Amino acid sequence: MKPLIALIALGLAGCASAQPASTGGIVSTNPCSDQLLLALAPGKVTAISHYSQEPGATSIPIGLARRYRATAGTAEEVIALKPDLVVASSFTPKTTLAAYRRAGLKVLTLDSPTNVAASRDQIRSVAAAVGESAAGERLIARIDRAVADAAPRDGRRPATLLYISDSFANAGSSLLTEMVGLAGLGDASKDFGLAFSGN
Repeated sequence: MKPLIALIALGLAGCASAQPASTGGIVSTNPCSDQLLLALAPGKVTAISHYSQEPGATSIPIGLARRYRATAGTAEEVIALKPDLVVASSFTPKTTLAAYRRAGLKVLTLDSPTNVAASRDQIRSVAAAVGESAAGERLIARIDRAVADAAPRDGRRPATLLYISDSFANAGSSLLTEMVGLAGLGDASKDFGLAFSGN
């Protein structure tokens, strides 16, 4: 289980020395991009999403998150910061994205990678957008080392159901499913009749 935990925690490391920028810079409006940007370009980040400052929702150290301004991702507050780049998600309302663009803001919209290869591609894309390609390659190298370290050594693959919360379990083709397999665990979700994540 330790290799799996190491894989899941990968994005958390490397940002302990972050120093927030005070003007311009990058505004992130969702917790996934918060985590990635603080790993790649912590000194260029002006604001992060409010989720990362909530103890029950954050995926970065809460003390680090609270060193940054937070927004709820509304068009008005993000536009007021006049960032050089807004990093949003594919779940951001189209009206909000349109408002960013009408205000002349550069916007990078990220989807949710469904496997490690797609995650590598996204890291390279974000790293290039923020002028930190070398940092992106270092992060990818760390991921690749973790994947190699997590590989099972004895051939056994214990059946595993990845429980998320409130009777919700992971299933189907997803990044989590791939990570469970890379950690040497078998996927038992089909034994419970789950084709996709669900109860």
